[in-house]
Amino acid sequence: MNNKLKIGLASFALAGTLGFGAIASASASTGNGSGDGSSGSVTTTVGPNTGPNAGTNAGANAGTKHPKLTTEQRCAKSDEILTRATAAQSRMAERKAALQAKRAEAETAGNTDRVARIDDRLARLDAKSTRLTNRLAKATAWITANCAG
Repeated sequence: MNNKLKIGLASFALAGTLGFGAIASASASTGNGSGDGSSGSVTTTVGPNTGPNAGTNAGANAGTKHPKLTTEQRCAKSDEILTRATAAQSRMAERKAALQAKRAEAETAGNTDRVARIDDRLARLDAKSTRLTNRLAKATAWITANCAG
């Protein structure tokens, strides 16, 4: 890159930085940045019982974006949860079979590096499958204990 181009790009970046700085300082000097020249400051405080969902499940889910579901809402979603979990289990089983076939091919070809990578993937898949099975058992137990029907 020639020197004229370097100098041009550096000066362009410097001018942009100075421009943004000028805009920020002008906005800060007017007070609230609304452009009307008023110097009133606006202070907002968001705590666990303020905001758009104030009063709903107060304190039950402080710090989260999603409201905590009631037992009835959880029961209504139970079929969807079980369907999705069993579908995920079947996808994991299919993936495991495909990985085992690829591992056998790599092993017969003598590709030890690929066999090691596939073994790592199989181990991660087994860990995920175990976690999903545990979660599914826990969800099923909760559904039978709390949902009628």
